[in-house]
Amino acid sequence: MISTEYKNTLTSVLAVVITIIIMIQQLDTAVIDKWMIGNVIILSSVIVAETSLDYNKKMLVLIISVTWIGATLIQQLSKKATENKDCKGWSWDFLNGNPMIKWKKDGDGDYLTQNERAMVFFVLSYLFTVIMLMIILLSKMDSEVPILGFLNDNLKYLFVIMLPIIVVFVNEINILSSIYGSGSSIPMTSDVLFNRLVTGNFEWGESDTSSSNKYIVRTITTTLFLLLLFILFMNYSTGGSIALFSDTLGVGSSNIPIYIMLFILLFFNFVIESLFLQKCSFKEETSNKGSNKNNEAFGCRVAKYGGIVTLLYISYTVSILYQINGTRDKLFALLFIIALTFGFGEFMISMKADK
Repeated sequence: MISTEYKNTLTSVLAVVITIIIMIQQLDTAVIDKWMIGNVIILSSVIVAETSLDYNKKMLVLIISVTWIGATLIQQLSKKATENKDCKGWSWDFLNGNPMIKWKKDGDGDYLTQNERAMVFFVLSYLFTVIMLMIILLSKMDSEVPILGFLNDNLKYLFVIMLPIIVVFVNEINILSSIYGSGSSIPMTSDVLFNRLVTGNFEWGESDTSSSNKYIVRTITTTLFLLLLFILFMNYSTGGSIALFSDTLGVGSSNIPIYIMLFILLFFNFVIESLFLQKCSFKEETSNKGSNKNNEAFGCRVAKYGGIVTLLYISYTVSILYQINGTRDKLFALLFIIALTFGFGEFMISMKADK
């Protein structure tokens, strides 16, 4: 069993590290404002809650802290997007993130290009899958199901909570792909690989109508197939506690889907590049020309996920949800956090825009 003191200590450490990274970003302005003071108050409240408050008060403080930190990160990433700054490799972007999108309306009235939409969709899908894997692993540990047997209980908990950083780092370092060698003239980053897997490297909106038709058919078919695999993963790893179409697809409680999903997340680039893409998928298309070559740098590969601070924030949020008693209370807390975080994030964006 994992001791309460161990969980409280890890949660406090995550809060301290996240707050330090956020404040470093804010100190670039050389002004100590009310937002920075708010960060200090939130951090102090978390430490007090983890050490001396009862369960109900502690959970309230921790949920408020998740909301505040999440809103702050949304405001910072939104600012990066509107400033239209390219990622510069090993810079503050590695810590604080850089969505690497040009949030600017083009001639067609779109704020994001086709490649930018694909990158955002990949990042959200990848991180959502990581979160679901973390929740399932923690549920297995709660039920004392034998899993990750090479680690003791405390190390299991640490491994699961730090999973966002672990899978992103291992995947984006991407040592195995250099062994395979696609021979592509442009960086085969994870979002580019995912885009070409889903679309088959067909382009939308070209003069050739058949290419657009193939783009639509390939995108719909691949998306439905990946969605089916995800549903099967949920059904056959949770014993039906979280299941979709269980009467048709069935349920199970096996660890094998978990290990397969963990392997795919850890080595996503290599799996997609070496198993699923053909030679034609590595051809350079017009839409890729002129892209920022710094996106190939490891710092930028991590920055597109929101940087180290966002990955730690996911760990922090899951560690708090794990401390909430009852599945229903966890769900209500998660919905409350999502709604309040985005609402307060929009408020912070508007407040700073009025300065």
